[in-house]
Amino acid sequence: MTENTNTEQFELTNRGKSNPTIEIFKKTLFGDIGTLPRLIGGILVLLFIPIILAFSIDTNGLTTNSSIMEGTFFLVFYLIYMPTLLIIISLNSAPLISAEVNQGTMLTLVSYPISRRNIFLSKFFASLIFGLIIISSSLSIICISIYLRFPFQDIFLFYIINLLNWTLVLFIFQSVTIGISCLVSKPRNALFIPLMILMVFFLIFPFMKMFLLVSSDGNPPYEQFYLYWVDIHYHFVNLLYSMLKGVLNLSPDLLQHVMTMGIAKYSGSVPVETNYVHPIISFIIVLTMGLCILFSGFLYFKNRDIQN
Repeated sequence: MTENTNTEQFELTNRGKSNPTIEIFKKTLFGDIGTLPRLIGGILVLLFIPIILAFSIDTNGLTTNSSIMEGTFFLVFYLIYMPTLLIIISLNSAPLISAEVNQGTMLTLVSYPISRRNIFLSKFFASLIFGLIIISSSLSIICISIYLRFPFQDIFLFYIINLLNWTLVLFIFQSVTIGISCLVSKPRNALFIPLMILMVFFLIFPFMKMFLLVSSDGNPPYEQFYLYWVDIHYHFVNLLYSMLKGVLNLSPDLLQHVMTMGIAKYSGSVPVETNYVHPIISFIIVLTMGLCILFSGFLYFKNRDIQN
């Protein structure tokens, strides 16, 4: 469905309506990003590899007290699910503002008795709800698949922790994406910038961290240059790890799994926690980053000349 078609539908459905904000919200959710093919496609992409992993879990030696969150599945699931989710968010949300301004359809929206603030919020919350739908749906199917493979006693806890974690990731990255969509004029740039952020902070830098945490003199570059302060991926993992610590007696194996994320490093041959930043500070850092970009985008969009 094209933007022009969506705008025409908006014009037709808005006649006689008293709340154009709701109409824009519905147009964005059900017309721009939340079409059935996009919804099903997003869920299937998130499911593809985790479902294969779920049915490949080695059940030998497992008991009813075994935890799904202390094996390699949890780490591999995290490393696959995060970039996939962020790519889906970028593809669906990046053009929401910039494309309408670039194509001129935003002029139609602002011609109605509705503030730019409400247009901005309608699109932001519509994209947020779309993300929540694909996250909750995909996690439900993944948990059912895991349970069919083996009835882990903490499968519901696995669902809740992941739902909380990915909701936070969604909100922060959605804020960044929508903010950038307001700040740039070309839709391709609105998509390119979030994807570059994803590549640098969630793929390239975590790989480099394996080497940055190694040092012959006990002072690795990651600590020497305080790189953990700007390591966005570390802050997200730090929050997830703090949630796990709150509900589990974490084994040394899990510590070993998360060493490459900066949460732990070797002391001799034993993995130990690094405790670079308190989880609350990590939460403040990622939240401030997301809100600053979102608010900057809103301020620019509010005063922007959309005729150019």
